[in-house]
Amino acid sequence: PSQTAGFMAVLADEISPDAIKNAIISRQVYATTGAKIELNFSCDGAPMGSCLQHQNRRDFQIQIEGSSKLKKVELIRKSRIIFTRTLSGLTANISFSDCDVSLKENDWYIVKVYQSDNHRAWSSPIWFE
Repeated sequence: PSQTAGFMAVLADEISPDAIKNAIISRQVYATTGAKIELNFSCDGAPMGSCLQHQNRRDFQIQIEGSSKLKKVELIRKSRIIFTRTLSGLTANISFSDCDVSLKENDWYIVKVYQSDNHRAWSSPIWFE
């Protein structure tokens, strides 16, 4: 990408100072390298930024709308890629279940999105207590 500033996106219920502030406090935010990529990441219906109780199965949903052709998406648990999918087109809706026997408390997950124009987006984490 060119030398442009990155963006922080806020997933607020409405466009108002209080709603934006509450979304930031709740960590319902994500970043991009400057492209207007839309990213929604959740686990069992809880949005990015959530802190959830430990469970043996974790069902993730990822919705992406790119500003350019999408290249791939990665789901990362504690700095390790546990799922990757090659993408094409401008949108993607992905479901993934993590049933790994090594699931523990203090796990965290993030999503990274890559576009064909080399712009990227990455989510806030979802944590497990």
